[in-house]
Amino acid sequence: MRTLLIVPGLFGTEILDPASGPIWGPFSCLYRGPLIGELPRPREAAGRVLFGISLGPLMLYDIIGALVRQLERAGYHLGKTMFFHAYDWRQRVIEEGPVLAAEIRRLAEASGGPVDLLGLSNGACTLRAAFAADRDLPVERVVLSGAPLAGSVETLSVLNAGFQL
Repeated sequence: MRTLLIVPGLFGTEILDPASGPIWGPFSCLYRGPLIGELPRPREAAGRVLFGISLGPLMLYDIIGALVRQLERAGYHLGKTMFFHAYDWRQRVIEEGPVLAAEIRRLAEASGGPVDLLGLSNGACTLRAAFAADRDLPVERVVLSGAPLAGSVETLSVLNAGFQL
């Protein structure tokens, strides 16, 4: 089975600040801290990809956990044939392009052949930025799911300022 690299969308990667701890990811971050548009740039790399957000000891808000389970049923194995690319989704996708392109090349080299890519929402735009950085990536298939190829500025402004009538 060919290696699959999944790039999550907006809010799909936790954002960590070494001095103040998590600023996106845990449930508590939904109700405290700065607005999304005011989050500071992390001093370290982005955290892990969020499969879900715990809403207490008995509840989990599923983000991409169901997708992972379906892909595992299809034969993929997390960490062997299925990988995720964590990135700071608040930054310009073009800045992430070379980083993602290097990760794609690393996975292709490790697996001995081309990889497949799945870009979820804004992750699809990030994949396009990887191809802009390196047009000869060793890729067999690319799937863009829910890609905001016409832009997502309105969505972000609603998240930052609220819905305006």
